[in-house]
Amino acid sequence: MGKKLLQVNKLTVDIKGKKAVDEASFSVNKGEITCIIGQSGSGKSMSINALLGILPPTATSMGEAHFSGMNLLAMSEKKLQQVRGTKIFTIFQDAANSFNPSIKMKHQLYHLTGKKLGHSFRVFRKKIHEILRDLQFTEPQAITEHYPFQLSGGMLQRCMVACALYIEPILLIADEPTSALDMILQKELIEMLINMNQNTRTSILLVTHDLGVAAEAADELIVMLEGKVIETGNTLTIFDHPNHPYTKKLLEGRLLTC
Repeated sequence: MGKKLLQVNKLTVDIKGKKAVDEASFSVNKGEITCIIGQSGSGKSMSINALLGILPPTATSMGEAHFSGMNLLAMSEKKLQQVRGTKIFTIFQDAANSFNPSIKMKHQLYHLTGKKLGHSFRVFRKKIHEILRDLQFTEPQAITEHYPFQLSGGMLQRCMVACALYIEPILLIADEPTSALDMILQKELIEMLINMNQNTRTSILLVTHDLGVAAEAADELIVMLEGKVIETGNTLTIFDHPNHPYTKKLLEGRLLTC
C-alpha cells in the first residue's frame, strides 16, 4: 500500500436532518487510482462535493479530510478555490456543464489552466495545442476556436482531460466521467485516465457505478451503501473475496449499480 495522499475521517454530510454521508472514512494513495463504487444515492458524489466545498446551501459537512497537510473541510472558500485550481482538478459527469456555451473554447481552456498557473496566453496556446494533439485531436487549433455547443460530449470530456494534463494536479477527481458517453468513448476516456496516472503519477479518485470501469482502472476500491463506507481494499482482493453481502451482490450482478 502506498503513502496516503488524501485521508478522510468520519465525513458526514447532513441535508435537512438526513445524513447523505454518514461518518465515511477512506483514503487515496499517492500515485494510485482509487474508485468509489455503489448504487445511486449511496453518497459517492455527495462525498466528493463535500471535499470540494460545493455542497448545496442546505447541506452541512463534518469530519476531516487531510490533503497535503491541509484539512479541506476546515479551509476558507478562498483557500479552497486555490487548491481546486492547481493541486486538485475535477472532471464532472457532464462536461457540457463545465463550459459556457457562449464563449470560445480557447478562452475557457485558458481560464481553467494557463491563467491559474500564471502563464501568458501565448505559452498556454502552444502547450494546449500539443496536449490536444496527443489526445487525438487532429486539428487542435480549430477545436480551440469552436464554441462548446459545436463539440460532442466526448470531445468536451477530452478537453477536460487536456486541462488536467496541463495543470498536472496532485489529485484528479473524476465524478462519473463516462456516464454521458457511449461504450467506445467510455473506454477511450478510461484509457486516457489510466495513461495519465501511469505517465505523470497523478493520483486519481474515480467515482463510478460501472464495475467494469472499476475493474479496469482501480488499484483500490471504496464501496458505499446508504451514505456509509462498507468495504475498502485492493481491487483484485475485493473482486475475488468480497466481505460485505452488498459487495457480493454487486459483483454477482444481482443489484443495479446505476
